[in-house]
Amino acid sequence: QFVVSGFPNALRRERRLFVLMSALFYLPALGIALALQYQPDLVYSIMPPAGVQNLESMYQPDNKIVGEARDSGTNWEMFGFYIRNNIGVAFRTCAGGLLFGVGSILIVFQNGLMLGGAAAHLTNLGFAQTFFSFVIGHGSFELTAISIAGCAGLRLGLALVAPGRQSRLQSLRACGGSAVTLAMGAGIMLLVAAF
Repeated sequence: QFVVSGFPNALRRERRLFVLMSALFYLPALGIALALQYQPDLVYSIMPPAGVQNLESMYQPDNKIVGEARDSGTNWEMFGFYIRNNIGVAFRTCAGGLLFGVGSILIVFQNGLMLGGAAAHLTNLGFAQTFFSFVIGHGSFELTAISIAGCAGLRLGLALVAPGRQSRLQSLRACGGSAVTLAMGAGIMLLVAAF
């Protein structure tokens, strides 16, 4: 019931916030990707050199791990890592809304910059095949879930910024159910992405 109607209906009710958070994610990604086409060294302004080096080694086309089956123990370790990392990002994105929405906006914006920077840098190096073949399989769930978590956080933030005739606490309680539904739905999407 939650997956079929509860979560989709909650997302439909918050579609404007979802569109806003998606724009705050994808527009910076696109902007930095275009900027890196003209100034490739700009990647170092959004990622530390060690992070860039790690990214390059992870998606190196000659890397034998890319596209090659791992043993089941390693697969479960990676599954756990993705769950912990992605759910952590989604939780921080949602909880960041309690900072009057600013935390959610900044986290979504920063993740957009990181995605666009990584994609453009790896494309500039000729690693597009390796990167996009990995990201495309789970990215639709993962990236959409981050925007939804941002939407939930922004809903909480708006309850604090514009409570109307209610107290901030009453306003927060009134929108809390919707925000929790969105956060739970994002969590399920991240679980699917990890698989």
